[in-house]
Amino acid sequence: MFNFWANVVIAVVWLLYAIVFFGTLAIRKVRRFFVLNWIFGIVIIATAILISLNL
Repeated sequence: MFNFWANVVIAVVWLLYAIVFFGTLAIRKVRRFFVLNWIFGIVIIATAILISLNL
């Protein structure tokens, strides 16, 4: 039972991280979108899918 709640906590923390990351990209002044930001975004989305499918 602990394993389920640990996964839920990880999913919530990852969701908050995604909100902060994509929110920062949305409000920033510099409009250039660097390659590293694409990689971070893809990693966030892929990990969120992996976590949600394993719950």
